[in-house]
Amino acid sequence: MRSQSHKARRLPRALPCLMTQVIEEGRNAVLHLRSSSGDNLGLEHAFSRINQELGFQQQIAFRVIVTGRSRLLHKAIRDEIYRIGREALVNALRHAGARSIEIELEYTPRRLRSAAIGTR
Repeated sequence: MRSQSHKARRLPRALPCLMTQVIEEGRNAVLHLRSSSGDNLGLEHAFSRINQELGFQQQIAFRVIVTGRSRLLHKAIRDEIYRIGREALVNALRHAGARSIEIELEYTPRRLRSAAIGTR
């Protein structure tokens, strides 16, 4: 019983540290996108740099496929799509053991579809 109460007291102290870590990782991902791709470059450029950022160049085959006519997006939309795509790529590498990954961006006049496809 005593060890459980000790653990319960430590959790509130550890939680702010964990929250700070998560916020910092998210902030770094967005700042990296903004600093590396600039306002005038599209998602395909930002996605093409992810494997270099994560250091997986030698371990996996990686490519970005764009269909349709690429267009500039509002920064907030671009950043959010990048963040989601980056997370999908990291999950494919860490949890699925992917050895080949494709990021697909499909532009149509009314929508943008993105997909991360990993294969072993």
